[in-house]
Amino acid sequence: MTINTRKHTSSIHRYLFSVTAVAFVLTIVAVGTSSAQSPSSDRDNPQAGVKQKPLRMTSTATLDPAKAPPPQPSLLIDSFKVGAFSTHSLASSGKNIPNIQTKLNGDDLINGSRTSYLSFDNPDNQAVSVEVLTNKPALILSAGYKVSPRLELTYTVPKVAADLISKYDRFLIDFDGLDHGLDLAVTVYGVDPKVDGHTGEVCPILPPPGPFTLSIPFSRFAAPDIFKTTNGITFIFQHTSGGLDYAITRITATKGDPVGRHIVTCSK
Repeated sequence: MTINTRKHTSSIHRYLFSVTAVAFVLTIVAVGTSSAQSPSSDRDNPQAGVKQKPLRMTSTATLDPAKAPPPQPSLLIDSFKVGAFSTHSLASSGKNIPNIQTKLNGDDLINGSRTSYLSFDNPDNQAVSVEVLTNKPALILSAGYKVSPRLELTYTVPKVAADLISKYDRFLIDFDGLDHGLDLAVTVYGVDPKVDGHTGEVCPILPPPGPFTLSIPFSRFAAPDIFKTTNGITFIFQHTSGGLDYAITRITATKGDPVGRHIVTCSK
């Protein structure tokens, strides 16, 4: 018997072609299914189909300390870390209530001495107080309704630090808070007969929110030559309205305003 191999070969070829075509289609479907996301997953992922770019993040913690600006020279006048005291009153008035402190640690307080005088009018006999909390550390003044307080802080400057203007150009006073405006009068004493040995400046302050640093340049003073022979400094914090609360954490003389602080200048 003779077998027609051409006929059978054609059938086999058609069969193999059909199987191959089906396998190819199934492969395409499988690949497409594995690489696609379902509609629900697209809704859950807002970045679906978006090619992500690498993020560039900068942290100040990784900055090279060698590239940071060098600290400016400064003279510590008062850190309020020494000389704790507390004065409280309900009296209708008070005048120059003293608190004289000497022989304290000179590393935390210039020349180891601080003299304060508290005065006030208190028509409604409200609570008024001033205290130094060395554990905070801070000087805190609190005056109630219609109380008109005046606080004077006086410091002696040793001869070794007398030439302030050769190294520094301003006073900095760090406030932890201030709730009303006040006038700060600063008097610098020295050896200069032309100006009777002292020069002064009044700095009005408007209360900003939160802690801040008050900057008072020496250039504001009428006779800056006094700063060459300084032997004493007095800061007088004077109310401008009834009722006043504030906290001071540090007083220094320095060169330029520090970086990274909320700096406040005299309002006029």
